Amino acid sequence: MNESESIFRRRQLAAELADELMGDSRTGMAWSGLFLSAPRRTGKSTFLREDLQPALERRGALVLVADLWKNNDVDPGDVIVDVVRQALAAHEGVVARAARAVGLDRFGFGGFSFSIDRVGLGKGVALSDALAELSDKVQRPIALIIDEAQQCMATRRGNNAMFALKAARDELNFAHHGLRIIATGSDHVKLRMLLGSREAFFCATERIFPVLGRDYIDWFRSRHGFSDLLNADVMTHLFARAAYRPELFESAAVAVGRDGLVGDDAAAVLERRIDEQMRAVHAPAMRTLEELPPLDDAIIRVMATSKQMFAGFSASTMQTYRRVMNALSGEPSSRLDYAEVERALERLVVLRLVWRSALGLHVLEDPTLAEAMRRAGLLDVVRRVSGRKLTLVSGAEHDLSVA
Repeated sequence: MNESESIFRRRQLAAELADELMGDSRTGMAWSGLFLSAPRRTGKSTFLREDLQPALERRGALVLVADLWKNNDVDPGDVIVDVVRQALAAHEGVVARAARAVGLDRFGFGGFSFSIDRVGLGKGVALSDALAELSDKVQRPIALIIDEAQQCMATRRGNNAMFALKAARDELNFAHHGLRIIATGSDHVKLRMLLGSREAFFCATERIFPVLGRDYIDWFRSRHGFSDLLNADVMTHLFARAAYRPELFESAAVAVGRDGLVGDDAAAVLERRIDEQMRAVHAPAMRTLEELPPLDDAIIRVMATSKQMFAGFSASTMQTYRRVMNALSGEPSSRLDYAEVERALERLVVLRLVWRSALGLHVLEDPTLAEAMRRAGLLDVVRRVSGRKLTLVSGAEHDLSVA
């Protein structure tokens, strides 16, 4: 650990993952790929950029990165296509000359088609052929990092891109220098959809990205002069209160440091600042919740109690909607039909409270909203009408049975 560095490094974790990814085994993540999930703003993207990518490059990989969240206004399939296209452009002499030599002016894969301007392949040349040629020419394996990969499930082109990459992975790992796929996501429920038995990366390795721990707190205290201001155990506890979000925690802590407070006074102010910032994260969504029609309100409250993928049209779920609506209004509601629920879900998707896959599956857009709703008491009504333990999307269980 180097306290002089402006970014906390996780070199050991990066080295361990890179060793597994770049290994020769035809089992595990070296062959099937790595799917890494972590809540948003907990340092995952920084780790990919600052630690894992350099570790892979030191082990000889040509690393390509497709950030689907940074480009979330573009179809995820097109983002992946563009990354591959840029890599081909950087090595134009490797692939384009061969395509032009036989008079070809386009190439395609998985429903996509590229024109050859400064770079390209011929019509009918598969992505696996393109990447195999690239890998053979540079004499290195290729590592493709797809950040927020669950976005691929939201569009048909995104799904097609993942199946095309699966075919490329199988080809390159069998007969060439290799293709390593690293897919990350901020919602493990969404990310796991890509690992289903009918999906491209069935049987790929799934890992939960470990949150930052005491070593990060020690680094932060040393770098920002907190050694004499706050006890390390207290700061570790408050970091957990900040949901392990380093940017949020650092912003609140640095402000407290400027105030010149120490000990219990500093801890109390830091706790208050963290709580204020945590509320601010969800404030826009919470305001939107206040304006929802009764059915939409009931649906999102029930959805927020679902640990896994939301079964929004099952008979028991439809009955729970009605019970929640009755409890909130104090009046009996009429019988619901599927069309009403479908329209309500569509409204929630438009408001970006709910995320829908290309196959029509639904889950909260931001899984951490469930905890904010619980703290605000919005999920108590689901407990009352169902009379069971409430399990949040985050996986944390809260015993809400009535004493």
